[in-house]
Amino acid sequence: MAFKFATGSTAEGRKISDERTAAEAPFLNAAFWVPGVKIAFRVLTAHKSQNGPYVSARLIGTDEALKVFKDAEGQIREAGFDPFDLPETLDVDGEEVVCVRVGNLAGIYQARVKALAGYKSTYFAAGDVMFLV
Repeated sequence: MAFKFATGSTAEGRKISDERTAAEAPFLNAAFWVPGVKIAFRVLTAHKSQNGPYVSARLIGTDEALKVFKDAEGQIREAGFDPFDLPETLDVDGEEVVCVRVGNLAGIYQARVKALAGYKSTYFAAGDVMFLV
């Protein structure tokens, strides 16, 4: 089954389309996370399962990611990693995808806890942008 990103013609249509595509997106399993891999994505939906929390997300490339790192003067803030060359699509099991699901692997759990330290919620929410390197 091919997972393709469909776009809606209105903001609400796009949201529905994103959620439907994300619900069918493949999980990025432990084998995906090899040294040197880096991705950025915007959380579309957040879920809790018996295996722990996971998010469905749409990948974002360098152009969109850089918007997150620009300050009020348009200068790129220190990102802590190279925000360039971020893929907008991934090949997962021979299929090119723009939406993925990311689960509660140990490293992601640690990243989530660190990123949300001091916040009321300890889970990512729709709209959050994540950079995983």
